[in-house]
Amino acid sequence: MIKLKQLEEYRFEHKMWLKKLEVLLLEIILYRKRVTDIIIKEPDRIILEQIKYFYTYFQRKYEKITVLKINIKQQEHTLSDINITNSENLSKYVIQKEEKMRDDIVKLEKVLILIEAKFDEYHKKIYGIRS
Repeated sequence: MIKLKQLEEYRFEHKMWLKKLEVLLLEIILYRKRVTDIIIKEPDRIILEQIKYFYTYFQRKYEKITVLKINIKQQEHTLSDINITNSENLSKYVIQKEEKMRDDIVKLEKVLILIEAKFDEYHKKIYGIRS
């Protein structure tokens, strides 16, 4: 069964996740802008094909974050509807969903760090400067 303390911890975690996702969204927006700048400045076909990979990747992660935010808000709504004496099955469902969201956010952060580093290297290679 889910206890009141657990519910409070989940709610606190949700607030942290939403803030973290907001920061990640801003980072993605920045990187998409940098990609767009390269497309405008370097209309070379080879560069455009290569840079398309980054733009598509950042766009997919932007969409993933949007879905995660919706899931967190839905989960928050579920938590607000839970009666402390609810069935064990609902408790398991809630706990599994919490763990999945936590895992998704951690994976997303790690992947974004890697792709941002790859993009920075690519940017450096194109312009010969540190980005």
